[in-house]
Amino acid sequence: REEQEKNRRVLGLLFESGEALESLVFEAMEELGASVEVPTESGQEDGAIVVKLAGENRRAVLEVGGTRGEGHSENRIRQLLAWVNRSLELNGFKSKGVFVGNSSNALDPSSRPFPFSDSWVRSAKAWDFSALRSEDLLAAVLAHRRNELDLGAFWRSIFNESGPVSREKLLGIELGQ
Repeated sequence: REEQEKNRRVLGLLFESGEALESLVFEAMEELGASVEVPTESGQEDGAIVVKLAGENRRAVLEVGGTRGEGHSENRIRQLLAWVNRSLELNGFKSKGVFVGNSSNALDPSSRPFPFSDSWVRSAKAWDFSALRSEDLLAAVLAHRRNELDLGAFWRSIFNESGPVSREKLLGIELGQ
């Protein structure tokens, strides 16, 4: 019963927005091994994660957003930049910027368009921010529950990539083999 509820709840990554989506992203990140720092002040950041990668603690500041629209606004990049800069001021070191988005959330996930415009991608890459779709985060959680996810590859893809991170990279699937 508890397992069914857990599985049903994580499906909210496909359709939620706002604080409900933020909460689900935090839960998913924790399940995948991150320590989650929930924001202490509303409107100052969407939270942060810390992950041990290659023996080193890596920190990322999150911007989480959901929309019924087809794509994510470039305001999300500006918001994430503000969160990263605030984190630098408070902590004295630079954190990775990570955007987790759920666009076209009223549509079936299989029919959703790619949510990042060319200029959005260029901006994310220029600031070394990574971005993932919430449906790909869900795929990672489900693969982890089946013991089919390489957590190291998952976290490396988030911390080492700039711009949108493909589902294949997140899941550690090598293409062309």
